[in-house]
Amino acid sequence: MEDLKEIIEYEPKPQVLVVGTGYYGLMKILPETQNSLKSLGIELIAQPTREACKTFNKLLGSGKRVVGAFHLTC
Repeated sequence: MEDLKEIIEYEPKPQVLVVGTGYYGLMKILPETQNSLKSLGIELIAQPTREACKTFNKLLGSGKRVVGAFHLTC
């Protein structure tokens, strides 16, 4: 959650957080982080970074407040 501090403190809060989990998708998101985001009303989408970038770009035109965090290695 420390890495996401600026995202969750921003107002208005994002509705969707797209996380790129690395080229091979090896980065794992802790269950505590998933639960914290859910309790804040932020939908989490976690995918290997290539797919996450595509998802992020598609959601930009959806009218939802979307932010992305992309891990590039792994």
